[in-house]
Amino acid sequence: MQSQLGLFAPLPPSVEGMDLAKAMASYSADVIAMNGKVRKPVSCGGDLWVSIGGGGTAAHRVTKMYRLVLVDEFDGQLTTYHEKTSIWLEGDKYAGAYARNDPNGFYHGMKVSSGGNAYALCGPEQTLVVTGVVELIESDNDDEETYDDTEWSEDDE
Repeated sequence: MQSQLGLFAPLPPSVEGMDLAKAMASYSADVIAMNGKVRKPVSCGGDLWVSIGGGGTAAHRVTKMYRLVLVDEFDGQLTTYHEKTSIWLEGDKYAGAYARNDPNGFYHGMKVSSGGNAYALCGPEQTLVVTGVVELIESDNDDEETYDDTEWSEDDE
């Protein structure tokens, strides 16, 4: 497989400004591996993106993103998850070493479908990082809505 980015390739598109909740909802690593599909992608900067994993804390969230490119517009060799993780090169100790060592990322070049369209996942992967403490419990405030004293029974749960 050939690398899509050359020595003087332009920088990949940015995921700056992407909605974190939508990005995390687009998580698709499991369905890519199982059936070559992706969940609903998130749009950013005119491109479609899907997450392949992430994590973090309330103060620091990270998710890894791949851009979706229509198959006809992809300038590289297409593959599937199964094909790419089945390649064994001399010296490889583990299945998938080839995919893990791809300079454009593990998922680069994998053909997937979404909404009836065929796409290629295009790397290198981009990392979306959101920092700042997320307020999980707001402090008491006189302006907050008040609730009535409705009694609940076990049947209501």
